[in-house]
Amino acid sequence: MKIEKHLLPDLINDLLNNDKVVLYGNRQETEAIKRLAEMYKKSVLYIVDDEEEGEICSVYDLIYEKLEEIFVFVCKKDYLDACETLEKIGLRQQIDYRVIHRPKYTNVFHKSLLDVNIGYTKFVGEIDIEYPGITVFKDDKVKEEEALRIVTLGGSTSDSQLYLWKCWSQILYEKLRETNKNIILYSAGTAGYYSAHELIKLERDLLTLEPDIVISFSGVNDIFENPYPFVHFYAATIFDKFTNASLSDLFGGKVIQKYTRGVKRRTSSAYNWIKHQRMMKAICEEFGVEFYSFLQPMLGGKNENLSTKEKEIMIHDLGNVSELSQKFLSEAKNIIKVEKLDYISDISNLFDGIGNVYIDACHVTEEGNYIIANKIYEILEKRKACIF
Repeated sequence: MKIEKHLLPDLINDLLNNDKVVLYGNRQETEAIKRLAEMYKKSVLYIVDDEEEGEICSVYDLIYEKLEEIFVFVCKKDYLDACETLEKIGLRQQIDYRVIHRPKYTNVFHKSLLDVNIGYTKFVGEIDIEYPGITVFKDDKVKEEEALRIVTLGGSTSDSQLYLWKCWSQILYEKLRETNKNIILYSAGTAGYYSAHELIKLERDLLTLEPDIVISFSGVNDIFENPYPFVHFYAATIFDKFTNASLSDLFGGKVIQKYTRGVKRRTSSAYNWIKHQRMMKAICEEFGVEFYSFLQPMLGGKNENLSTKEKEIMIHDLGNVSELSQKFLSEAKNIIKVEKLDYISDISNLFDGIGNVYIDACHVTEEGNYIIANKIYEILEKRKACIF
């Protein structure tokens, strides 16, 4: 099974830095990582799978190993059951095992829930009926009707469930509670969302929570030119399947064979992002909610002090992300300046003077999230947001 090119550097690093390597999957699934190990003259302890077969051992044979001495590469495409098995045995994700088809440090149990308007939303464990796609940070003693309520929006860089470390929203919440205990923060950032989906989420779900402040931290998902920004690629995938399923129309007659994505946008990706920020600002203003937008940092826009790892990420850049982010940032910065959109804070160069912070083209370490949260806190305080 093929390994994605951008995942190779971390996979190679984990191969070389672990003495006892075990592969989890069948012959076909483990073939690619086995070949990679052979290229680096790295021996594989053995291969395990759900059932013992020939030279492949049972995954439960791992029980007889010293778990702290082994590292398991989960090679299965449908990996969730495999990860749950390893957790039951006593192994920990990203410490004792990792999935070769996912970026390192991501939470393998981060799941998606179908959403009729946006395509999908996030959830971990059971579906939260009251707050679908929202992580709530609050003290149990705080009463919702009496608390200051903050909503945060964005894509994967704002997703509170995607990584194994604290997201900037949680860090901001903890920092704010040092001076004000009566705060609730609703983190609605979701991996893969564009600013258009933030707008939908805000109007559909988040205004119902009667927030005092809405914070949007985004930009990187909007760098690709997209004439249909409200159509999420996953929603389009679902509709592709529906149109091939011989569905009838509303009246039970004609078979539906095609679908529409709406009217094509003729404006640039940067203009679209700005437009969505303006619309969120207008909605919030109409309902007496403070709105703050942050143009996020991206590795492609980092001008100085790149670490060795960050340079490697740039080398393995896929889809010209660096070039696109530079173009997007340049245009967005110009529009903000010309239009005097002072509620949009440009913090895209936040990491210029800081070394090893990016783990890929836009996601950062927990240290990076602390820097983001501190900067947002500083700007909110400077602008005398209602929470101060």
